[in-house]
Amino acid sequence: MKFTESKLLQSLLNQPFFLFVISFILTLPFHYNFLPNIGQFLRPFTESLNQNFVHTNDLYLHSDSAMMITNTIGLLLLSIAISVLWAIIRLKKTDYIHFWLYRISAYYLSLTLLIYGCNKLFKYQFFFPEPNTLFTPLGQLSPDILYWSSMGSSHSYSIFAGLIEILPALLLLFGKTRMLGALIALGVLINVMMINIGFGIEVKTYTSFLILLCIILIQPHFKRLYAFFISNTTPLTADEKPSFSSIHFKKVQPIIQFIVITFIFLEAFLPYFTTGQWNGDKIPKIYMHGAYIVEDNPIDIERVFFHNDGYFITQNKSDHFSDYQMTWNQDILTLTNYENHSCQLSLFKKSKNTFQLTGLFFNEPIDWKLRQVELEQLAIFNN
Repeated sequence: MKFTESKLLQSLLNQPFFLFVISFILTLPFHYNFLPNIGQFLRPFTESLNQNFVHTNDLYLHSDSAMMITNTIGLLLLSIAISVLWAIIRLKKTDYIHFWLYRISAYYLSLTLLIYGCNKLFKYQFFFPEPNTLFTPLGQLSPDILYWSSMGSSHSYSIFAGLIEILPALLLLFGKTRMLGALIALGVLINVMMINIGFGIEVKTYTSFLILLCIILIQPHFKRLYAFFISNTTPLTADEKPSFSSIHFKKVQPIIQFIVITFIFLEAFLPYFTTGQWNGDKIPKIYMHGAYIVEDNPIDIERVFFHNDGYFITQNKSDHFSDYQMTWNQDILTLTNYENHSCQLSLFKKSKNTFQLTGLFFNEPIDWKLRQVELEQLAIFNN
């Protein structure tokens, strides 16, 4: 293929990818702490638009919902259609499109990997498992909870998992190390995709988008990689290195790069500076949080759990779990079941590791002595 033909093909491919990447990022309802949440702002419009094409009860834009998949396919088809019209009308400034596609892909991928990497490094993602999960028989756990809990039980692995995402995130920020960063990111994200598929974790659509960004970044270096790894010949230069010829832009480019990198680091690290907590497991929890053995109990309840998200959970001797929404005002607990029936119990602290729980537990009089279990002493944490 001649160079001009290759450049024309590259231009035709860049345009739909450029539009798709921009539209996907702008319509994705991703929560940011510092950067503007454009996707959350556009969410009502995006969801109402896609409801015409989705026939399901799940009419919200999240994870791998039918709405998310429909929105992604729709954005891709729309990007292709606009690109075809664009190509018919004019084929100018294609180098600019290549430049911005390359830079936006690199910076957005870096931002995402840095956010998720820091969440792992500082234990905000693979957090310490909730007490009820630790006492749930293995066969009763869903695959995603099983994976999440296993990862959360190892602090050292959380640090490692965070670092292997932070490393490519940093490499992607600079032109000389960008290809290496994209290659490492591709390997990391393929592993993440297989985890999502194998354990039923619902972020496969988003992970696929991040893998696409890696391929966009690696694409100009395909010939070099083939020469180095396959043909064992002298590596070639990159194909059509994306750059601007504008002298004015070259002068301000370092300033723009500095501003973008500053925003990326602010977004990634702001939550930890704001809370002052650099270990998610150390964030203060509700005062009664934990797992408790029920002593001197005439009914078939072996353990109770106080979940940090406001749930009271019981486990009987047959390992059946029941959960209730819980609110509290000092030592008075209000429990609500799924039939919207409520009851109130009194919780008194008797010693450092024991509570007394009394009252009518849904018409059943109780006077339970609760002895707290030392979760850190469980076998799962002896590593």
